[in-house]
Amino acid sequence: GFDLASVGRIEIELHGARVRGRETLYDIEETDDGLVEVEELERYRVRGSASGALLRWRPALARQITLIAGKARASGDDNLDDSTDRSFRPTGLQGDNESLGELFQVELSNLEVAMLGLDWRFNQNALLSLRRFHYRQRYASDELRDSMLETDPSGISRALGQETDLVIKLESGKGSEWIFKLAEFEAGRAFANRPGETVSFVGIEYDIEF
Repeated sequence: GFDLASVGRIEIELHGARVRGRETLYDIEETDDGLVEVEELERYRVRGSASGALLRWRPALARQITLIAGKARASGDDNLDDSTDRSFRPTGLQGDNESLGELFQVELSNLEVAMLGLDWRFNQNALLSLRRFHYRQRYASDELRDSMLETDPSGISRALGQETDLVIKLESGKGSEWIFKLAEFEAGRAFANRPGETVSFVGIEYDIEF
């Protein structure tokens, strides 16, 4: 990052990842006599990639506020009939809530995530974080590799939905803090039977560092 007296402090993060290899899918079934029968189904070449960028700006005239913008995208497979799977498998990019959200927590595969956010340190020991996410598939599909939602998309639309997160962190002592989380996900047109429906999440954590 860099610091300009008239502008403030600006930090930029860039991430990139590629996955290469082979994948074999098996069907495992238990027979009537209690034995396990394994059948090889398909073999694929895996060729995926992902990238992410995160921008943080702390304005010179409001040092207690940080404005944040981010985007992450991962390849998908637009041809299911060939022997190559171009869908990215998550690596170090997965689990970054600043890029992917607190509630939906979808795996970064066949996915585009855009984010705008705000951090406000309204007290020396208190931080408020607000995030707004927009999720789209790279290619319309009726599957998600993983997410916190139990409903699968229809494969008709790429628009998965939006999410708003509010997180408040309160430091309660040396090496410990309370974390209060509130998140709401609004389903997009990809969930054909439930567009516009919302799911909410409330969480409380207490973290201690040893």
